[in-house]
Amino acid sequence: MYRAQQFADLAGVTVRTLHHYDRLGLLKPRRRTDAGYRLYEDRDLERLEQIVALKFLGLSLGQIRSLLENGADSGSVTEALALQRRLLLEKRRMLDHAIQAIVEAQSQHGAAPALRKIIEVMEMETKNDWMDKYHTEESRAKVEARKNLWSPELQERVSRQWNELIDEGIADLAGTGPLWTTECMKSRN
Repeated sequence: MYRAQQFADLAGVTVRTLHHYDRLGLLKPRRRTDAGYRLYEDRDLERLEQIVALKFLGLSLGQIRSLLENGADSGSVTEALALQRRLLLEKRRMLDHAIQAIVEAQSQHGAAPALRKIIEVMEMETKNDWMDKYHTEESRAKVEARKNLWSPELQERVSRQWNELIDEGIADLAGTGPLWTTECMKSRN
């Protein structure tokens, strides 16, 4: 039997992490001392290693809990890993685009079109992460249905509005935009 600090040292995590996993129901110690201290066993180490490995792969603690509560059979783990692999490949693709945009910006010495491309890539990544994280199948179907309402004219108008907003942001970052000027005036008063 190990007390929390001993077990944390053995596993390479913090006691705070063990307490957090206990609160979430991910890793409940099998016993406690008379004084209420958590006691862990060797078999708890295997579960903790599963949690740490799945977390390293990018699964949320909620996903991990669900996997472990449902027995974490090889089929469910394989399915979860396949999904995580697809998400990581997509993230890598987005990062490759961002890196390429940065390379272009560096070669153009910070030209506005390259900065705009960097912003667009970051926005796409955020949008995709958000969609995967918060949308249900039903809400994704609604989004797909709304795509039919999209027209080239609407796309042109929205693109123009985004470009104006991005230009304002770039001007603010350069210290020449209205936000920068307003903030400077406030700080002088």
